[in-house]
Amino acid sequence: MPNGPVGISAGLGSQVTLYQNAEISGHTGPGVELWGKSQLNVFGANLISHNGTAGAPRSAGIVVDGNSEAYLRGGQISSNMGPGMLVLVNSSADSMGATFTGNSHGIITCDSSAYWVSDLAPGPENRGAGMDCRVPHNLGNRRGISGHRPAIPDYTAAFKKYAWYESVIAKIKKK
Repeated sequence: MPNGPVGISAGLGSQVTLYQNAEISGHTGPGVELWGKSQLNVFGANLISHNGTAGAPRSAGIVVDGNSEAYLRGGQISSNMGPGMLVLVNSSADSMGATFTGNSHGIITCDSSAYWVSDLAPGPENRGAGMDCRVPHNLGNRRGISGHRPAIPDYTAAFKKYAWYESVIAKIKKK
């Protein structure tokens, strides 16, 4: 017997945080649904599984919609009807250490305005099965594989220009 349409629904700037051992399963819609600039944080051994209905367009383990954000640092998203995560309308997902298995439409699906950063996919040119999202930069989608850090910008010219402006202003004030 299903639990109802949605496990957790958060909107209008809400925040949901799941720590250890939360289980969200058996819903006819998404296990977690975010909308209206809301945020989901998942930490540790949580389970989001067996949610959704075959053929429903918004069926997924997690739906992130309307400028919302999902941060997954662990957890298992498995056996959902639809993708593990469905990310829509200027929203983003960031997953590291999360496990996605057995979802009927793969790991994640995004519309053209959404982004995903993860430790799972190497980048848009080499996507794994069930990963259909773009990344927010041209460096690919993999975290922690590069040992180099970006160079610190050289502000010498800007500081010289600022000092010159200060001297001009000081001369004007003396007059």
